[in-house]
Amino acid sequence: MTRIGMFSKLQYMARLRPMAAKDRCRKMWKKLFLLACIFHVGCFEPVTSFSFLRKKQFQTEVQVAAFGFEAMAAENHDIDEAGILYVPLIQKYSEQYQFDWVLIMSMIRQESAFRPNAVSNKGAYGLMQIMPSTQSMLRYQLGMNETKSPDNNIRAGIFHLRSLYHVFRDSERDDRIRLALAAYNAGIARVLDARQLAAYLGNDPSRWSSVRDAMPLLSKQYYTLHLGFWQQDRPPNGYFAGWKETVYYVERIMRNYDNSVGTMAYTTTRVFENPIRMIEKKALIASTRQGGQVSD
Repeated sequence: MTRIGMFSKLQYMARLRPMAAKDRCRKMWKKLFLLACIFHVGCFEPVTSFSFLRKKQFQTEVQVAAFGFEAMAAENHDIDEAGILYVPLIQKYSEQYQFDWVLIMSMIRQESAFRPNAVSNKGAYGLMQIMPSTQSMLRYQLGMNETKSPDNNIRAGIFHLRSLYHVFRDSERDDRIRLALAAYNAGIARVLDARQLAAYLGNDPSRWSSVRDAMPLLSKQYYTLHLGFWQQDRPPNGYFAGWKETVYYVERIMRNYDNSVGTMAYTTTRVFENPIRMIEKKALIASTRQGGQVSD
């Protein structure tokens, strides 16, 4: 073959290569397009569903930030973010019994970490950790068949707290709610014993600080004090060894409430459709110094 003939063949082949490359690219893109279509239809939800899920995710993220679930998880609590779903029930019954619902959220956070099936070693059950003996009383008072379902458990727990709150009418609101929380945790009898002892020692029994300081004196090591006051070697309702737990319980709830109240004042109206009337921004912040209570 002459040089001219070889050169002409090379020119011809050079013209064919770009065309072949283009064909290969075209075929490859067609295959990729078909695969993409199959993958899209088979693996992804419609846009409307995705938008709805994203909205719910945003709501959860706001609530997680507001109530400090991340901090609780860091403390090794078993947190179920589904607890957010109970907020409408908490709002409903908090309004019915005239409590700040953010306070009740802080209480449930301490009681059960929002686990509806939580059971304590003493048999307390549910979100509000109601004791078996108290459950029987509340079922009768409220006309319920049971107090274990989330709806009934929340209602019964808030009703019980309200009943305890009525006992301490001689206390200021800030002390009154703390005394009611202490009675919810330890039983009303323990708090009444501590109030009697506080008065015997010359302190104001209507103040939470006086009752808190008297609680350690209900333990067995102070039996001589009991002899001097009650003429027996123990308080009327027995020794109280669990006073540390009760003091911690009250202080922790109120600290969580104080930390949550400012944040919730600005997030609830964006997240929930029907926030209760008593949790308006200014009223909510003002109620921080009133122990979370709205009215008598």
